[in-house]
Amino acid sequence: RALPAGHDEELAEKLRSDPLVMDSVLVEGGGFAEFLEQRGVLLPDDERELLEAWVDEERSVYAVDSIDDHVTVHDLRRKVALELGRGALGAQLRVGQFLCGRALPVGDGLELVGAVIEVQPHHVDELIELLDSEPSPVELVAFFTRPTHV
Repeated sequence: RALPAGHDEELAEKLRSDPLVMDSVLVEGGGFAEFLEQRGVLLPDDERELLEAWVDEERSVYAVDSIDDHVTVHDLRRKVALELGRGALGAQLRVGQFLCGRALPVGDGLELVGAVIEVQPHHVDELIELLDSEPSPVELVAFFTRPTHV
């Protein structure tokens, strides 16, 4: 699709391929909900049920408590402990790390699905406050892409 004059095609492609941009459009922007509403009846029952389970799950901040056969995290927004499968992220995780993402049902357990972003400890409270305010995709992406000073 052609962009209006003055838009940078390289920037547009970078945004389209950025996992956080795409995930925030689907989640905070309502893309999953809209797809489910308009086309959910076309999906096989198991896929529709999975999407129904995913569509209302909000993004949160998780503290990684332990890593063994499973990953135990503490959901800092909901104040509950969760046991996650190691999934694709297992080898990259560290105890004490903070992550922003969504813990969703996958198979018989929970996994962090979609864009999962490490959060610096001094940004955790600010991020939780932002997530509690039901941010738009633009606000969420802006939080993670703003220039930061340590």
